[in-house]
Amino acid sequence: MAGKYTFLARSFAVWLIIIAAETLNGAIREIFVAPVVGIHLAKQISFVSAIVLITVITLYFIRWIGAADIQRSLVVGLMWAVLTFAFEVTLSMALAGLKWEQIIADFNPLSGGLMSYGLAYLLVIPAITFGIQAEFHSAIRRRSKT
Repeated sequence: MAGKYTFLARSFAVWLIIIAAETLNGAIREIFVAPVVGIHLAKQISFVSAIVLITVITLYFIRWIGAADIQRSLVVGLMWAVLTFAFEVTLSMALAGLKWEQIIADFNPLSGGLMSYGLAYLLVIPAITFGIQAEFHSAIRRRSKT
């Protein structure tokens, strides 16, 4: 029975890697990019680099996670999105001392916030990369039979 849920423990481990990468991405944005281009453009640049980081990490680890189908991959994505939301809100309130209005603005695309797009991406990227890798391995098998 324990093996059935191994993919959740592995998903959590990969999420920790993603959060570490995203924390470094945010630090680079604040220290090096924002002073040069301004915070608004720096957040947009950082968002693009975050998408690239998440994609590369997920592509590298999706088979190791062991989510054996699209449904489990979506469970992984849901887990990552919920954990990231909780992490961001906790970090924003506890360390940065932000108020709810400021946090909500980071998630509101109408006020320039990109976090909701990031959460949506986290939700679907495990399933997308699972599908890409499944198709890739299927094509290799088909090719080796010919």
